[in-house]
Amino acid sequence: MPKYSFQQLKENFEDKRQSVILTITRACNLRCIYCYEKNKSNESMDFNTAKDVIRYYMEADNGFEAVEFDFFGGEPLLKFPLIKEIIEWFKTEKNWRKRFIFLIETNGTILTHDMKDWLKKHKNFVVVSFSIDGNRTAHNLTRDNSYDLLMANIPFFKENWPFQPAKMTICEP
Repeated sequence: MPKYSFQQLKENFEDKRQSVILTITRACNLRCIYCYEKNKSNESMDFNTAKDVIRYYMEADNGFEAVEFDFFGGEPLLKFPLIKEIIEWFKTEKNWRKRFIFLIETNGTILTHDMKDWLKKHKNFVVVSFSIDGNRTAHNLTRDNSYDLLMANIPFFKENWPFQPAKMTICEP
């Protein structure tokens, strides 16, 4: 299975990369004031659906040379065992013709030691992106007083994906 760094992906086939969002769960551990998911639930994507979607895009003859699979939510790390299962299946399934990368978009507040170990081991094709809404005051106002939880994990993000930008939502409180 080919491995590509995130930088190689950006340089070599950014224009020919298809982005596929997998809403892995609607559940979230925060109550952000601007959240569009007003009706949060414990609903989540099942393993077979994820496999079918991934297989479809990886095998499609649609002019794209690469696929970015974006685990999204809610808070996707609430379903970390499912994300691991999907990626482990993907790695062992076959030699895919297209290049690929997986992206996990997280609020950065629930990373455990085991998650960090697994993500670090797979950082050649799993990129983690986090959200931060400014300084402590601004972030805590909009993101459920989660600034300190996120900040405790910033060294992990910086060490493993130093060029991955953070996301920020700007709104009136």
